[in-house]
Amino acid sequence: MGRRGPKPRPTSAKILGGETRPSRVNYQEPDVVSDAPTMPRGVLLDDAQRMWRENVAALNAAGILKKPDGPAYALMCQHYGLAMAASRILRDEGLMAEDERGLPRKNPVHTILQQNSAAFLRYAAHFGMTPSARAGMKIGDDAEQLSLAELLFAAVQANEVGGE
Repeated sequence: MGRRGPKPRPTSAKILGGETRPSRVNYQEPDVVSDAPTMPRGVLLDDAQRMWRENVAALNAAGILKKPDGPAYALMCQHYGLAMAASRILRDEGLMAEDERGLPRKNPVHTILQQNSAAFLRYAAHFGMTPSARAGMKIGDDAEQLSLAELLFAAVQANEVGGE
């Protein structure tokens, strides 16, 4: 059985949220390559590709999206693309469809829309792309964004000053 409770937040998100307690911050978290991931070729739907292009640079600049996060980000974009495709089908065909006996039933595409929308929102929350995911983060007023190492050093400095 896996670990119970909510998944741990990444160190960068904890520090942006103002966490300075050393017991809650993993200072030994592995640092990953900060390059943006490349979009997979030939597998993403058109809406998913547009979603990728519109957001990858901003997420990478914020330090949220790194190269190893590419597959998860691709899945998030693909769920978005599938939800948009299902939404267009529902718009054209309507919410009701006829079953094999000619009786009115809920269009099965509605289930596809619901499932992919829910999956997209779960992924989006991990990347800080929902209002509730961003609610606890605090971005400084500095003109340039601090690196993770600089943020960690600042947190250690704050702990040392507060602990004296």
